[in-house]
Amino acid sequence: MAQANQNRLILFQVTPDGNLYDRPVVLYQDTWELHIRPNKSNVTVNAIREVVATPSYVYRDKMAETRHVLINNNVSTQRGTKMTVFFETASMARYNLVATAFYNRNPNVGPLLYDFTTRIPAAGSVLRSSYDDGSDILYLGIDDAQSAEDEEIEDGVYLGYPEGMDSPCTAMVFGIRKRTPEQRNHVIERLANALRLRQQQVREAFEKAY
Repeated sequence: MAQANQNRLILFQVTPDGNLYDRPVVLYQDTWELHIRPNKSNVTVNAIREVVATPSYVYRDKMAETRHVLINNNVSTQRGTKMTVFFETASMARYNLVATAFYNRNPNVGPLLYDFTTRIPAAGSVLRSSYDDGSDILYLGIDDAQSAEDEEIEDGVYLGYPEGMDSPCTAMVFGIRKRTPEQRNHVIERLANALRLRQQQVREAFEKAY
Protein backbone atom coordinates (compact mmCIF):
# COMPACT_ATOMS: atom_id res chain seq x y z
CA MET A 1 0.00 0.00 0.00
CA ALA A 2 1.48 3.33 -1.06
CA GLN A 3 1.55 6.49 1.01
CA ALA A 4 0.00 9.51 -0.73
CA ASN A 5 0.33 13.22 -0.15
CA GLN A 6 -1.66 14.76 2.72
CA ASN A 7 -1.52 11.44 4.59
CA ARG A 8 -4.10 9.80 2.31
CA LEU A 9 -3.38 6.12 1.79
CA ILE A 10 -3.64 4.65 -1.70
CA LEU A 11 -5.17 1.19 -2.08
CA PHE A 12 -4.00 0.86 -5.67
CA GLN A 13 -2.28 2.91 -8.35
CA VAL A 14 -2.62 1.71 -11.93
CA THR A 15 -2.26 3.15 -15.42
CA PRO A 16 -5.04 2.01 -17.78
CA ASP A 17 -4.06 -0.02 -20.82
CA GLY A 18 -3.99 1.66 -24.21
CA ASN A 19 -1.98 4.84 -23.51
CA LEU A 20 -5.07 6.54 -22.15
CA TYR A 21 -3.69 9.03 -19.67
CA ASP A 22 -0.48 10.73 -18.64
CA ARG A 23 -1.13 10.03 -14.95
CA PRO A 24 -2.12 6.86 -13.09
CA VAL A 25 -5.53 6.29 -11.54
CA VAL A 26 -5.63 5.78 -7.78
CA LEU A 27 -8.21 4.62 -5.26
CA TYR A 28 -7.75 6.30 -1.90
CA GLN A 29 -8.44 4.24 1.19
CA ASP A 30 -10.78 6.87 2.66
CA THR A 31 -12.89 6.90 -0.53
CA TRP A 32 -13.19 3.14 -0.26
CA GLU A 33 -13.72 2.89 3.51
CA LEU A 34 -16.07 5.85 3.98
CA HIS A 35 -18.09 5.91 0.79
CA ILE A 36 -17.94 2.89 -1.51
CA ARG A 37 -17.69 -0.11 0.81
CA PRO A 38 -20.46 0.97 3.25
CA ASN A 39 -22.92 1.57 0.41
CA LYS A 40 -22.13 -1.05 -2.27
CA SER A 41 -22.39 -4.62 -1.04
CA ASN A 42 -20.82 -6.51 -3.95
CA VAL A 43 -18.10 -4.09 -5.08
CA THR A 44 -14.48 -5.10 -4.36
CA VAL A 45 -11.19 -3.27 -4.64
CA ASN A 46 -9.89 -5.94 -7.02
CA ALA A 47 -12.89 -5.51 -9.31
CA ILE A 48 -12.40 -1.73 -9.42
CA ARG A 49 -8.72 -2.24 -10.20
CA GLU A 50 -9.54 -4.62 -13.07
CA VAL A 51 -11.96 -2.15 -14.66
CA VAL A 52 -9.43 0.67 -14.39
CA ALA A 53 -6.50 -1.39 -15.67
CA THR A 54 -8.27 -2.96 -18.67
CA PRO A 55 -11.32 -0.93 -19.71
CA SER A 56 -13.51 -1.97 -22.63
CA TYR A 57 -15.05 1.50 -22.93
CA VAL A 58 -14.31 4.98 -21.61
CA TYR A 59 -17.01 7.65 -21.51
CA ARG A 60 -17.11 11.27 -20.44
CA ASP A 61 -19.51 11.69 -17.54
CA LYS A 62 -22.59 13.66 -18.60
CA MET A 63 -22.57 15.62 -15.32
CA ALA A 64 -18.92 16.75 -15.25
CA GLU A 65 -16.47 17.25 -18.12
CA THR A 66 -13.44 16.34 -15.97
CA ARG A 67 -14.96 13.03 -14.84
CA HIS A 68 -14.63 9.89 -16.93
CA VAL A 69 -16.43 6.55 -16.69
CA LEU A 70 -14.80 3.16 -17.28
CA ILE A 71 -16.57 -0.12 -18.11
CA ASN A 72 -14.99 -3.54 -18.50
CA ASN A 73 -17.18 -6.10 -20.28
CA ASN A 74 -15.74 -8.90 -18.14
CA VAL A 75 -16.52 -7.32 -14.76
CA SER A 76 -20.23 -7.88 -14.18
CA THR A 77 -22.74 -9.55 -11.88
CA GLN A 78 -24.23 -12.98 -12.61
CA ARG A 79 -27.16 -11.11 -14.18
CA GLY A 80 -24.72 -9.44 -16.58
CA THR A 81 -24.85 -5.98 -15.01
CA LYS A 82 -21.50 -4.29 -15.66
CA MET A 83 -19.53 -2.26 -13.17
CA THR A 84 -18.99 1.43 -13.86
CA VAL A 85 -16.02 3.23 -12.31
CA PHE A 86 -16.15 7.02 -12.15
CA PHE A 87 -12.89 8.94 -11.77
CA GLU A 88 -11.75 12.54 -11.79
CA THR A 89 -9.23 13.80 -14.35
CA ALA A 90 -8.68 17.34 -12.99
CA SER A 91 -5.57 18.64 -14.76
CA MET A 92 -3.82 20.01 -11.67
CA ALA A 93 -4.02 16.79 -9.68
CA ARG A 94 -1.09 14.40 -9.33
CA TYR A 95 -3.36 11.43 -9.99
CA ASN A 96 -6.65 10.63 -11.65
CA LEU A 97 -8.88 9.81 -8.66
CA VAL A 98 -11.52 7.08 -8.39
CA ALA A 99 -14.69 8.82 -7.18
CA THR A 100 -17.04 5.86 -6.96
CA ALA A 101 -17.83 2.44 -8.46
CA PHE A 102 -21.00 0.36 -8.69
CA TYR A 103 -22.81 -2.23 -10.81
CA ASN A 104 -24.99 -0.11 -13.06
CA ARG A 105 -28.14 -1.60 -14.60
CA ASN A 106 -28.54 1.35 -16.92
CA PRO A 107 -25.19 3.04 -17.64
CA ASN A 108 -26.70 6.26 -19.00
CA VAL A 109 -23.38 8.07 -19.18
CA GLY A 110 -21.96 10.76 -21.46
CA PRO A 111 -20.30 10.54 -24.89
CA LEU A 112 -18.03 7.63 -25.74
CA LEU A 113 -14.34 8.55 -25.73
CA TYR A 114 -12.66 5.15 -26.27
CA ASP A 115 -13.84 1.80 -27.55
CA PHE A 116 -11.24 -0.86 -26.87
CA THR A 117 -13.34 -3.60 -28.38
CA THR A 118 -12.11 -2.28 -31.74
CA ARG A 119 -8.58 -1.74 -32.97
CA ILE A 120 -5.98 -0.45 -30.49
CA PRO A 121 -2.77 1.15 -31.78
CA ALA A 122 0.08 -1.33 -31.45
CA ALA A 123 2.73 -0.76 -28.82
CA GLY A 124 5.43 1.49 -30.21
CA SER A 125 3.15 3.22 -32.70
CA VAL A 126 4.58 6.53 -33.89
CA LEU A 127 2.58 9.73 -34.12
CA ARG A 128 3.70 11.60 -37.23
CA SER A 129 2.79 15.21 -37.86
CA SER A 130 3.15 17.89 -40.50
CA TYR A 131 2.26 21.54 -40.25
CA ASP A 132 1.22 23.74 -43.18
CA ASP A 133 2.39 27.16 -42.01
CA GLY A 134 0.74 29.05 -44.86
CA SER A 135 -2.69 27.56 -44.22
CA ASP A 136 -2.26 27.05 -40.44
CA ILE A 137 -3.33 23.40 -40.60
CA LEU A 138 -1.81 20.59 -38.53
CA TYR A 139 -1.96 17.03 -39.86
CA LEU A 140 -1.57 14.05 -37.52
CA GLY A 141 -1.37 10.34 -38.27
CA ILE A 142 -0.52 7.09 -36.51
CA ASP A 143 2.35 5.36 -38.32
CA ASP A 144 1.60 5.52 -42.07
CA ALA A 145 -2.20 5.74 -41.80
CA GLN A 146 -4.11 7.79 -44.39
CA SER A 147 -7.75 8.77 -44.14
CA ALA A 148 -10.38 7.76 -46.66
CA GLU A 149 -13.16 9.63 -44.82
CA ASP A 150 -13.05 12.52 -42.35
CA GLU A 151 -15.48 13.69 -39.69
CA GLU A 152 -15.59 17.11 -38.03
CA ILE A 153 -15.92 16.63 -34.26
CA GLU A 154 -15.91 20.35 -33.49
CA ASP A 155 -15.10 23.56 -35.34
CA GLY A 156 -11.99 23.00 -37.42
CA VAL A 157 -11.08 19.65 -35.84
CA TYR A 158 -11.38 16.55 -38.03
CA LEU A 159 -10.80 12.87 -37.39
CA GLY A 160 -9.75 10.65 -40.30
CA TYR A 161 -10.78 7.03 -40.82
CA PRO A 162 -8.79 4.66 -43.05
CA GLU A 163 -10.87 2.72 -45.54
CA GLY A 164 -12.89 -0.04 -43.90
CA MET A 165 -12.06 1.01 -40.32
CA ASP A 166 -14.33 2.29 -37.56
CA SER A 167 -11.55 3.82 -35.44
CA PRO A 168 -9.78 7.07 -36.42
CA CYS A 169 -6.06 7.00 -37.14
CA THR A 170 -5.51 10.54 -38.44
CA ALA A 171 -6.57 14.07 -37.58
CA MET A 172 -6.51 17.62 -38.98
CA VAL A 173 -6.71 20.83 -36.96
CA PHE A 174 -7.39 24.15 -38.68
CA GLY A 175 -6.30 27.45 -37.19
CA ILE A 176 -4.00 26.34 -34.38
CA ARG A 177 -2.37 29.75 -34.01
CA LYS A 178 -5.76 31.44 -33.65
CA ARG A 179 -6.74 29.29 -30.66
CA THR A 180 -6.17 30.32 -27.06
CA PRO A 181 -4.04 28.08 -24.79
CA GLU A 182 -7.25 26.80 -23.18
CA GLN A 183 -8.74 25.99 -26.57
CA ARG A 184 -5.56 24.20 -27.68
CA ASN A 185 -5.50 22.16 -24.46
CA HIS A 186 -9.10 21.14 -25.06
CA VAL A 187 -8.35 20.01 -28.63
CA ILE A 188 -5.22 18.14 -27.49
CA GLU A 189 -7.28 16.22 -24.95
CA ARG A 190 -9.98 15.36 -27.49
CA LEU A 191 -7.49 14.15 -30.08
CA ALA A 192 -5.49 12.12 -27.56
CA ASN A 193 -8.74 10.48 -26.48
CA ALA A 194 -9.88 9.79 -30.04
CA LEU A 195 -6.51 8.49 -31.30
CA ARG A 196 -5.75 6.66 -28.03
CA LEU A 197 -2.47 8.40 -27.50
CA ARG A 198 -0.91 10.13 -24.53
CA GLN A 199 -1.70 13.81 -24.39
CA GLN A 200 2.01 14.64 -24.30
CA GLN A 201 2.49 13.03 -27.72
CA VAL A 202 -0.20 15.23 -29.24
CA ARG A 203 1.02 18.29 -27.35
CA GLU A 204 4.52 17.90 -28.81
CA ALA A 205 3.04 17.88 -32.31
CA PHE A 206 1.08 21.06 -31.52
CA GLU A 207 4.19 22.80 -30.19
CA LYS A 208 5.80 22.55 -33.63
CA ALA A 209 3.11 24.87 -34.95
CA TYR A 210 3.64 27.85 -32.62
